[in-house]
Amino acid sequence: MKIVSTDNQCELTIENGEDEFGYNFCSLAAKIGSGTCEFTGCNNDVTFTNMIEFIKDLDSFILNRELEPKLEGTYGSYLLFKGTSTYVALTFKIGGAFCGTETFSYSITGTFEVAKEYLQEIVVEFKKYA
Repeated sequence: MKIVSTDNQCELTIENGEDEFGYNFCSLAAKIGSGTCEFTGCNNDVTFTNMIEFIKDLDSFILNRELEPKLEGTYGSYLLFKGTSTYVALTFKIGGAFCGTETFSYSITGTFEVAKEYLQEIVVEFKKYA
């Protein structure tokens, strides 16, 4: 699934995966900006912890913008939808960690506007992950 900003300058991509042992995970990637100012980040091992609740909240968010559906993931990763009747924003964090002699955490965060007319399509896409 790919969620693209209204100005086509940002995108968030989620892909399902499964290893040879049957472990399910998601690849969560973001690209922010273009040209001289572009940031990218990806974690290929994110597990979402509240997908069913999030989908219900996101579906309700289409008509009730007082809600703020938040999908929680491992490494502090999350997706958060906020909005008004005329504006919808997706705020995200893709977190990760590296373990060598010490554990280091890192992340990429961002916010971009999403076309409100695509919310129903986004809900349908998330249902495929449930």
